[in-house]
Amino acid sequence: GIHRYTFPAGTQPTVLIDPSAVLGEGTASNVWIEVLPDGQEIVGGMTNHGSLSGRYGGQPIYFSALFKTPFDRFGVFSDGQLFPDQSTMSGDERLGAYVQLEASGDTRVELAMGISYISVDQARLNRELEASDWNFDAVRADAEAVWADALSVIDVEGGTDLERRVFYSALYHTQMMPTLYTDVNGLYPGFDRQTHQAEGFTYYTDLSLWDTFRTLHPLLNLIAPDRQGDLITSMLHMHAQAGFIDRWPQGNGPTGCMVGDSPAIVIAESYLK
Repeated sequence: GIHRYTFPAGTQPTVLIDPSAVLGEGTASNVWIEVLPDGQEIVGGMTNHGSLSGRYGGQPIYFSALFKTPFDRFGVFSDGQLFPDQSTMSGDERLGAYVQLEASGDTRVELAMGISYISVDQARLNRELEASDWNFDAVRADAEAVWADALSVIDVEGGTDLERRVFYSALYHTQMMPTLYTDVNGLYPGFDRQTHQAEGFTYYTDLSLWDTFRTLHPLLNLIAPDRQGDLITSMLHMHAQAGFIDRWPQGNGPTGCMVGDSPAIVIAESYLK
C-alpha cells in the first residue's frame, strides 16, 4: 500500500512506526526494527500472539517501509523513551522507530509499505512489485475500481435505498476474508512452518469455517467459484502439511477453535455444486 500524510505549516512532520502494536488483549514478541537512512527505508518484524494466533505459538509478520520524502532525523523508542540517532531496537517490550522531515510550508509525506509473513526480503519484494510507481491517486483509483467490480457481481433491484445499502455493505464484508496469504512470487508459509510455493492456485488462510460454512461459502460457490476453489485447495495443502484440516485455520497454524467438522461440509457442498 501507499501512505500519504499532510502536515500543516508550522509543525514538525514526524512519522512513527510501531511494530509492537497489537489488537485487543494480544501481545507481541521478538519485535525488532531498523532504520536504513541511506536508503530512506525502515524494516522490521514481530510475532503476534493474538487470541487465536497465540494458540499455535504466534504469527510472524515482517515489513518494509520506503519513504518517498527524505527524512532528516530519525531514532527509535522503547517504553516511551526516545533514543535519537539510534537506528536499531529489539526486544519484547513496546518499541518502534520515528523519522522527522524538514518543515517547509504544507508538507506532504508519502511512503510505500510492503508486508510479508515470510521475511523482510519478501516484504520488500511485495512492495517493489505492487507499489513501485509512487502514484497515490492512481493506486486509490485502482482500488476503487477493484471494489466496484467486486460489488457489481450482484445487481439488486427494488427495495429501499437503505435496504440496498445494507445488502452491499454485507456483500463488501464477504470480500474481507479469508486472507490472501501468497506473496507476489507465489511463496507462502505453511502449517508445517516451512515456506512453500503455490503452483496453479492462490493460497489463503484465516478460514472461520465454523462461522462461514452456513452462508459465506455457499455464496462464494455461486459468485466466486474460482476463489472458492482456491480456498478448498488451500485447505487440502493445510491437510498435507498438518495431517488434518483445522476447524478454524488461522495464519500458519491450527487454532482448535469451535466444534464439529465444518471443513468437510464446505468441501462436500462445493464438490456437489
